[in-house]
Amino acid sequence: MDGDDERRVVTVLEPHDEYTHTPDPVPNYNESMYLNGFDLTAETGAWFRIGNRVNEGHAEMTVCVYLPDGRVGFIYKRPEIDNNDRMDAGGLTIEVVEPFKHLTISYDGKVCLLDQPRDMADPRSAFKNNPMVDCEVRLDVAGVSPMFGGLRRYADGSPIE
Repeated sequence: MDGDDERRVVTVLEPHDEYTHTPDPVPNYNESMYLNGFDLTAETGAWFRIGNRVNEGHAEMTVCVYLPDGRVGFIYKRPEIDNNDRMDAGGLTIEVVEPFKHLTISYDGKVCLLDQPRDMADPRSAFKNNPMVDCEVRLDVAGVSPMFGGLRRYADGSPIE
């Protein structure tokens, strides 16, 4: 490496970064996972998020499923949690099978089925005026895109001061 390459900043992610961590002792500690995907052939898509706010005693869980006929299934919950050991709250589970390569997503619960997705601009009205229906999701996710985030270091491995 020449001098310029050594001072280039890179992002380092390790396999343990893919799992949950010991929470910092701050009230608003939040550890989250977000995944989305679309099947253009089937004209379907979905996104999922769990944010563990263990120091506040709850998680934030969101499931959003786009159906081929234009309808959307949506749910948001703040289920109680008492640890940060897993991404598992409110019926949604995101599990790391192999870091950076294979995750699974499962959801068992209800979603608000929106014929007009723009109804969610007024969530109170949307949840009141649209049906809640059973929803079951099972997905295997393969890591095929670049990772985002991690510890910033110089290319030679030395820390940035």
